[in-house]
This record gives sequence, C-alpha cells and structure tokens, in this order.
Amino acid sequence: MKNISKLIEIIKRETESKVKTDYIFLGYYTLYMYKLLLNMYNPEIKEKDFYKYFYRTLKHTDDKNSFIINNGKNEIILKNSFKLGGALDVLAGVDMILDHFKKTLTQKQYDKIKYNWESLGLIQFKKELKTNRNGLEKVIKAYDEIDHLGIEDLINIYEKLNVSDRTYNDFFTPPDISIFASKLMVQKYIDNNKNNKKEVNFCDIACGCGRLLYYGMIELKNNGIDNIRIFGNDIYEPVCVFTKSILELVNFGKVHIFQSDALTSKLPLPKMDILLGNPPFGGSYDKDKILNLSRYKKENMGMDIQFENIDLLRLKKLTPLNDIEYTAIEKNYREI
Repeated sequence: MKNISKLIEIIKRETESKVKTDYIFLGYYTLYMYKLLLNMYNPEIKEKDFYKYFYRTLKHTDDKNSFIINNGKNEIILKNSFKLGGALDVLAGVDMILDHFKKTLTQKQYDKIKYNWESLGLIQFKKELKTNRNGLEKVIKAYDEIDHLGIEDLINIYEKLNVSDRTYNDFFTPPDISIFASKLMVQKYIDNNKNNKKEVNFCDIACGCGRLLYYGMIELKNNGIDNIRIFGNDIYEPVCVFTKSILELVNFGKVHIFQSDALTSKLPLPKMDILLGNPPFGGSYDKDKILNLSRYKKENMGMDIQFENIDLLRLKKLTPLNDIEYTAIEKNYREI
C-alpha cells in the first residue's frame, strides 16, 4: 500500500495554502534526489534508460536508509538513500543544490530552475516552515512513508490535489484510458514506420499534467525508440511547469511545454510524427474554435484531423475505420 490517500488527507487537513498542489514540490524533490543518487551509485546509467528506474519498482527496504532498484533484470540495493527526513533537511538540501547551480550554470539557466522550483511549491514551503512547521513535518513524514514513489504516483497526487476548474477545462484523462490510447498510438506508429526515424516528435496540445505524454514516452521507449522530442501545451501555467519538470527527469533536454490556448493560438511546433490528446472540448468551447484547430493542424503539422467530442469511458469499445493519423481519438471511429 503506497499510502497516497493518507498523504492527500494530511495535505488537505494540515497545510495552509489554498492551492494544495503547492505541496507537490516535496514529491518532485524526492524524485529529483533519487535521480542524483542513481547517478552517484551507478554513473554508467545512460540518460535514455533513467525512465526504467522510475517506471519500475524503486522501494525502500526494511532499513529506511537504503532502497531497492528493480531494473527488470536484477535488484540493486543502494545504501544511504535519500529520505526527506525533516523540513530543515529539505531546506538545507535545496539551498545546497541551488547554490551549486548558481556557481556552475549561466544566470539564465539558474533563474529558470529556481523559477520552476518556486512554482512547484518551494515558495510556499519556505513560508510555511515559519508559520506551520508542525503541519509541514506531517506532510514530509507522509511522503517518506510511501514505499516507492514514482512519476506516475506524482501525477496521481497532483490530479487529486488539483481543484478542477471549468474555466480551464482541466479534467484529466483517467490512467486506464491514457495507457490504452498510448499503446494504440505507438503500435500504429510502429506499424506505419517500419524503418523508424532516428528522432520522433511527439505532442499533446492539451497536455494537462502530462499523463498522456508520460505513458506515450514509456511505450515508445519500451519499443526501442529512445530519441524522443516531447512537445506539450496547456492553458494553465502551473501544470505546464509540473509537466516539464517531471518529464525532464526521464527525457532530459528534450521536453518543450508551452502555455497557451491551443484552440485559438498558433503554437511554435515543428511537424509532428505523433499527436495524442484528449482536447478540452468541454462546455466552454464552441465548434468554431475546434474547426480552427483542425485547420491549423493541417496547415502547420501535416495532419488532417477532425475532432469529435467522444465519451472517453467508451473509448475501449472504439476501433479505427481506416488508416488515420496517429491519434487515438478521431472522428473516423465507429463503435463495435
């Protein structure tokens, strides 16, 4: 049992910020430190393979100062693993890392990382360290009690902490639908590209907190496609920062997330090889905007796409009528 429900309850009950996703920073920082430790203990791990260690089991042993990595072939026990420990431990670690970045990176690179961390919740963490340390310590303890925290878990936590807002149509695609759509997408891409390109451009124009992008990347890499450029877009800036941050852990340097309304904006995107998405066709968007998006995609991305509002709960009962482009939700579907 991962105790994620317990974590959610504690965050909602014991913290001060009305924006509960502020506390996702502690989870992201945990995964960030996991990656640093993986680099330290096994510097031979290639960047393209890091996804395996977040996607498969990474859990703490009975000895809380060590954890197990299951890389699919064997188990490796790493000693002195990272635990959040306490609020002051987190603060000291964050300050040390940011200080290192300030000395080794350009000012622009440092400012970007600092901004992202602050947007994920570092500002609220420092504030609450002074005003609600007891509540913060309970949140940290709850994170540390999760046996093996992965990117998928962090996405689940973010979605549960997020308060859906119809202004942004931020209704997230369920995991089972996301997995199904990703498998369908990748299989179709492979079937139509026997001689795989060296680099694949993959996009979700309404990416939310990145679940479809993450599962799609996993499917591509599990099928031997490692050189992936990920593109995403969302109207809500906080989810853009979250999505880019978590995907950079497993696809470093090749994640490009933009903030705009995809139904009205011209996105700075190259031609896509794969376009997967659950566009925000809720009540606040009209048909003219949707048609405008279709025209834009045909002119600028080489894809003739006609969208239709489909009940996602019935998606598993749908099958393509003909050889369409690589998207799992199309007008050319019929129910079986």
